[in-house]
Amino acid sequence: MITLTPTGVMGSLGSGMVVAAAYTLLPLYLQRIGMSVSQVGQMMAVVIMGAMLLQYPIGRWSDRHDRQMVLIGISGFCVLISAAMLWLPLSTPLLALLLFLLGGGVFALYPVAVSHAADRAPAGALVRMSQGLLLINSIGATISPLMISPVMTAMGDAGLFWAFGSLSLFFLMFFSWRRSVRPAPVPVAPFTPTTPMTAAGAELVVTEELIQGALEHEHLEDLSDAVWDVDAAEPVVGPPAEDESHITYYDDVEQVNKRN
Repeated sequence: MITLTPTGVMGSLGSGMVVAAAYTLLPLYLQRIGMSVSQVGQMMAVVIMGAMLLQYPIGRWSDRHDRQMVLIGISGFCVLISAAMLWLPLSTPLLALLLFLLGGGVFALYPVAVSHAADRAPAGALVRMSQGLLLINSIGATISPLMISPVMTAMGDAGLFWAFGSLSLFFLMFFSWRRSVRPAPVPVAPFTPTTPMTAAGAELVVTEELIQGALEHEHLEDLSDAVWDVDAAEPVVGPPAEDESHITYYDDVEQVNKRN
């Protein structure tokens, strides 16, 4: 999978790391800076609210632009939020605003990475790919607290956001490098909000629209060697035949890219 979509793999790994840190270590950080249990609960609700409300506009942005650029933008945004948490004097309203934005950034990383990976994969590999990315996300979530808690021990409570900022900067550089090596493909289907779930539940991410888009992608790019044991359609020259099923979404994006 790492050869098929390095960006998707690293995006899923990074998402698991930062989301797990947000769930496990951010409440500890908030308590240590003097907040009561009820205030910690309120701030964590703000984080989740940011994740809910900002995932959709970020996803629509990724539909109309290069998904690798969206991942670069999310990573850079998380670097800025981490810097603000470290260096700005934090009043309660400002802290709530920054946590709202942080939630939107870190929770949007996984669905955009999965959408990017789906743009690369042949139709027959979509379910397996979703399950593999879920496993990679889980590995990131497992190692994250083990890596970041020693940083907090050594650097104090601010170590959480030094770790957040450092991870985000690393992924920013990685995504930028991958984009220079291999630009992102045209999205094959609209963004779908995605959260980590069970391996069986990962099949629900693979919609009919996504399968149809992946099948059409096989006609436009040779994916025969993308996954060794999955058959892919032969690429064709020219537009699909009139009697061939075709999704409107892909046409729209293709025409927009041609005009640009």
